[in-house]
Amino acid sequence: MAAAAIPCSKVFCALLAGDIKSLLQCTADELRPFLPCLTRIALCQPLDTSENGRRRQKEVLSLIAGIAETNVVKDELTVDFEELRQDAQKEQQLYKKLGPGEERAASQSLLAASIQHGLAAEFEKSPQIRKFRLVLSEILRVMNKLESPFGLESSELFECDVFMDEVSDILCIAVTELPSLLPIIQVSESLLRLEKGSYFLCRLIANMPELFDEVVTSLVLNGESMDEVSLAGRCRSLSIQHLCLMNPERAAYVQTLSLKHHRHPGLALSLALDADEKVGMVLREAGPEAAREAACLKPVGVVTLVHNIVIDGDDQMKASFAQYMKLMLQKFRRQKSSAVTRLRHFLIQRLLSFRRHPQEVLKAPSLLTDVLPLEAVELLGEDEGGLVIDVKEGKHPEGVADTGYLQELVDQMEIEISDHESGDGWTEGDGASKDESSRAKHPHSKKRKPSFDKVDFPPLSLSHQLCDDEALELMELLHCCCALKVQAQMYLTSEETAAILNLIACTCPPFSPAGVQFVEVSLCVLLACPFLISIEECEQAVVRWFQWLVERLPDFEQACQGQCSYGEMLLLMAIHLQENQLVQIESLISGTLHMKVSSSLRSGHFALLRQLFMKVFTEEVVCAHAVGVAPTFNLNSNMVGCFPIHCMYQLIKNRSFKKQGSSVKDWIYKQICALQEPLHPTLAPLLQEYVQLLSNPTSRSNQGSPSSSSSTTSSSSSPSLFSYPPFTAEEVVRVFQHVPGQATYPPITQVLMLHYILLYQDSYLANLRTLLVQSGNAVSSPYGPSVLAQIPMKQLLQYARQHQATYSTLYPSFLRLTATHLPQLCLAEEWLREEGLEGGNKFTPIIKLSSKNINPEFAQEVLTNLQNSPSKALLLLTHLSTLPPIDLIPYTHVLVSTLPLLLEPCVARRIQAQYLALWSRLNTVTPKKLWLDTVNALRTARSRTLHPITLQNVTEDPLVVLRCDPRVFRCPPVFEISLRVLAAYTSMSRAWLAEHAHTQNCVAMATSEFSSSSLAAGKQQRDELCVALTATQESAVVQLLLEICLPTKEDEVQCNFGPQLSALREIQCLVCSYIHQVFISDPNLAKLVHFQGYSKELLSMMVSGVPSMHICLDFVMELLSQPQIEKQQFAVQLAAHVIHHYPLTDAMGMAKDIFKQLLTLANEIPAHMRELYFLPILPAIVLFCKTFPPLAVEATNFLVTLSKLSTPLVETPLAVSIHASGGPQQDSEGKKRTSFLDSIGQTFSDLVNTTVIRV
Repeated sequence: MAAAAIPCSKVFCALLAGDIKSLLQCTADELRPFLPCLTRIALCQPLDTSENGRRRQKEVLSLIAGIAETNVVKDELTVDFEELRQDAQKEQQLYKKLGPGEERAASQSLLAASIQHGLAAEFEKSPQIRKFRLVLSEILRVMNKLESPFGLESSELFECDVFMDEVSDILCIAVTELPSLLPIIQVSESLLRLEKGSYFLCRLIANMPELFDEVVTSLVLNGESMDEVSLAGRCRSLSIQHLCLMNPERAAYVQTLSLKHHRHPGLALSLALDADEKVGMVLREAGPEAAREAACLKPVGVVTLVHNIVIDGDDQMKASFAQYMKLMLQKFRRQKSSAVTRLRHFLIQRLLSFRRHPQEVLKAPSLLTDVLPLEAVELLGEDEGGLVIDVKEGKHPEGVADTGYLQELVDQMEIEISDHESGDGWTEGDGASKDESSRAKHPHSKKRKPSFDKVDFPPLSLSHQLCDDEALELMELLHCCCALKVQAQMYLTSEETAAILNLIACTCPPFSPAGVQFVEVSLCVLLACPFLISIEECEQAVVRWFQWLVERLPDFEQACQGQCSYGEMLLLMAIHLQENQLVQIESLISGTLHMKVSSSLRSGHFALLRQLFMKVFTEEVVCAHAVGVAPTFNLNSNMVGCFPIHCMYQLIKNRSFKKQGSSVKDWIYKQICALQEPLHPTLAPLLQEYVQLLSNPTSRSNQGSPSSSSSTTSSSSSPSLFSYPPFTAEEVVRVFQHVPGQATYPPITQVLMLHYILLYQDSYLANLRTLLVQSGNAVSSPYGPSVLAQIPMKQLLQYARQHQATYSTLYPSFLRLTATHLPQLCLAEEWLREEGLEGGNKFTPIIKLSSKNINPEFAQEVLTNLQNSPSKALLLLTHLSTLPPIDLIPYTHVLVSTLPLLLEPCVARRIQAQYLALWSRLNTVTPKKLWLDTVNALRTARSRTLHPITLQNVTEDPLVVLRCDPRVFRCPPVFEISLRVLAAYTSMSRAWLAEHAHTQNCVAMATSEFSSSSLAAGKQQRDELCVALTATQESAVVQLLLEICLPTKEDEVQCNFGPQLSALREIQCLVCSYIHQVFISDPNLAKLVHFQGYSKELLSMMVSGVPSMHICLDFVMELLSQPQIEKQQFAVQLAAHVIHHYPLTDAMGMAKDIFKQLLTLANEIPAHMRELYFLPILPAIVLFCKTFPPLAVEATNFLVTLSKLSTPLVETPLAVSIHASGGPQQDSEGKKRTSFLDSIGQTFSDLVNTTVIRV
């Protein structure tokens, strides 16, 4: 169908919108296809009976009054449609009897009976009612074949050009008046099977505009996935395309629908091309000025469509489109009307439109890729070298049209594609090797044979610099071509490849962010399509382009004011190409072009491109340029693109700086100081690689270096044994210091610096042995205790923990290193307390102090006098509790120095509790200083006159914490503070001992001359001594705490008021909680403590207060088998209490084993020691039976045996007691059992009362 035959889109849109004013401006020819609809509007009773509705109806009537066919349509609307409906239904019944797809003679039709001279002649001389019958008979005949395979149906009536208008009018009226008989969807599908069905479908929808979306949706959803392959697909796509030309506003909807349901890729492509052609046509009609600007306007269809399918589409969409492109290029490339052929027309026209100066580009006039836009080319003649062209602005060659030129160009493309598919093995870009064969196979192509051996790529010139809009448009076009090749597997011809490479290497982008974006995309396109470089001239052009990019990089950076630059991407590509890191290159290209290019990176062309890169970007040039690049200001993870940090990371990872002897310390330090949250993901791996570079010995860095001998000489005299000097102590401390008048560094910089220190310490310990071997002397870390003391480690750790999302790439490693080297900061109980402080209810005291006069001096004065003025001290402490922890740091010395005052009698418990709360808040910001000051403050009065305890003292011997004022052991709040300090220093001591042992092992291995076996034995011995010393210290702590829990005389007096009110009870609870934690962290410590033993009076407290005491069941039998009597007695007592508290299933069997072993011991122990051994364990016998009453049998047997062994010649008191009284006898409570036999009898009595009588 010609474009003129399609109903006018302007009329359709006005009719759909009800715009009568726009309809009044249309001509009669434009209104003619819409006459049935307009006549119905003008003559039928309107739904809107208002004055405005009647006025609009009159306007429509006046609109169609001048059209001659109006009266004919009016007569058609007056036929008897009920009679037609009945006859048509009878006709349908006859078709149903025949079955779908079966033919029937025309004489048997009820609607078209008595036809003598054919349908067209009969239609011409028939009345209106007869014409309706003839049209209905034809459309019903075609509808009957919808279920049969698709094929074009012959219809004399619908193919006659003379009656097309009248037939279409009748069809529109019939579908409107008989909707149940002629459903719009089925009628639309039937019209597709007619030769001119597209015309009738457009006329039908033109008179029923409200059904446009319904019909189009049905046509698309019922379509084929490969529309241009089959006849049905081509007919359907053509009809939908014509409908979209009639209603261009819904073309985007149709395009989206086809892509979403993976239908009609050719249709979607054609609609995009139609949109682009329409824009170009409008601009050309606007005049020469607009025509020259048309090439610079952004296409509205093709580029966006390819981006949506090939880049942003899902996998199914990409695979479907790639299959469509492959099929069309292989089997249907000769089809001139295909969408792919039109796509090639569009691409080559857009590519050629950017060639503005052919006299600078063309050396061989036969090269079609280097001609001007088509409107600037004129044919003059031919010679042996090829076609000669002349350039005249705005003048076309006489007798040569644009379409002919493009068609000839496409013919040349098809010749190349045919050669490509013939199996000769040539690849893209190898046009020079196939020229002769192509000429032989296609004689008609010799006039347009490309001469790639004569290609000349001119140098870039600022006089031909693109503007921003041109650069962005060209960038999108290059991106589109690359996507079609890489993702859709579209073959690129020699003309297209040469044009693309020419536009990349010979186009001068603007010095602006748009130019930077163009360069970045061009670089990625070149890497994704390395076959663009096929001859030596191409190589020289690419090398010249690389050199130009390097030379002009300062101009771009100056114009963009440092906001963006392609230098980082250029360096990153050079780094990856030097190391042949294909995965990283693929990731870089994919991140820029948003598509996978893995297959292109393993071709021979890519190896050539890599060599070209390495010619320009040697490792020395890359390292020198990378160090000179300024760090990125306010670098964070929200910034997208390539930055200097990516280049530095790859260079450090590849050890390029080692080979070139370049230092990157200053650059990394500046970058760390110029960060912003959230943390950039490359910072964490960069620091890790940098620390590995630092801590590796110098000899290793010299391997592979061109100046290894000189480096070795200089390094031997250097005091540093590392490859590069690390950050100095002054540089590290500067990050954490607050200098008045200067801006402080943000938390992210401080966290990164602390992470660097921990990484360095970890790597330093790992390489210590090698360092000692090289030096022969002791080597110390540059970050000693004096440096670490100035770093707020706990505060930074807490900050990172609270902002884990911000430090997601750093936090796992940061936490691991902190737990390894600073375990005192990672105590689980402290973290739980901190979370309680963070989530605690903030309250406002009712009585407030004026904050104007509150300062450390005032607080010192008030707290020193807290015994005389407790209320004032309480108000001060309450006020301080409302301050943030960071604001409490100036009050640290005041609070700690007044801690001993809390030990005085009659100090209010609330004051003590407020002290504890403030101490806990300070512990979250300055724990190290707080712990040491607390230990010194709680010493005895005599010890405080001596030298203060240092951090080294308490690290080597954490028991110093318990050498404090004895009053601390009966002041629960202060004692809780001591326990928390003790736990911290115990963890610190454990880590220090492990590090010390490791250092000594490294020193021994580095300086000793013994054999490896002797060194291994010495290392094992030192490790065992370290473990033993650690266990001894921790067990001594537990034993001291258990001794603290023993009641004194003062405690016994206080217990008269009830155990729940005594300070001893609170102390015991705190001790049990501490012991439980150490037992969980090291179960072997629990075994060691119980093998050492402690007072039996504490067994009940330990079992009930320490939940982890159940692990004692694992080693109680081993403890019972020890040779010492005390340990055996302790084992029985321990087992009785643990089994009583944890009556597990296996515990009963263990109790039976204990009774068996006791019976054995009773027979083996001498008589004079029997009482000493068994008397302390008799209460445990009763406890066993109280837990498991069935054990009374074993217990009775044991007691009888023990009684017999103790009095072999006399009847046992137990038997006498039973015989005399006939039942168990109970002694009074205060009576003492001095005799062993009496104790046995009392035990049996207690046993009976417990297990039998249940008293």
